[in-house]
Amino acid sequence: MKKDISMKHNRRIFPIYKGIGWDPLFYSAIIFLFLSEIKGIEASKIMYVESIYAFFY
Repeated sequence: MKKDISMKHNRRIFPIYKGIGWDPLFYSAIIFLFLSEIKGIEASKIMYVESIYAFFY
């Protein structure tokens, strides 16, 4: 019974997880926050590197 309830819950939240997991803007926001807050890199340098990456990708 408990397994059935957890499977129903997983079926409901999977589209939400898939939508968030496949969104590149979601990842870029997390990467930006990590680099600026944790690593202490300036926002201008992060944006410069991201633009170079986008240009050559």
